[in-house]
Amino acid sequence: MTGRKAKQVLCGRQGINPFTYRVKPMQWKGPSDVLATVGPDDYGINMNRKEKSFNASLLKRSTMRDAVSDEAQMCDGSVSAASLAVV
Repeated sequence: MTGRKAKQVLCGRQGINPFTYRVKPMQWKGPSDVLATVGPDDYGINMNRKEKSFNASLLKRSTMRDAVSDEAQMCDGSVSAASLAVV
């Protein structure tokens, strides 16, 4: 891919607690690079230097913030430090 930035996504994982049989909340891992489209809803993802395919329902777009612009907004006073905290 020359001249184009690879799309980055987060991969979701959900499980069931074997003792209570309750569904655990979704845990997101990544960001990972999208390598190719495998099927209509499947994508090849680079995870730990291996290509794995995931369904689109287990992926969400990764949005990376620019640290320089965040610091500039804090200096201006337009954004509070609490709103920049990672959840």
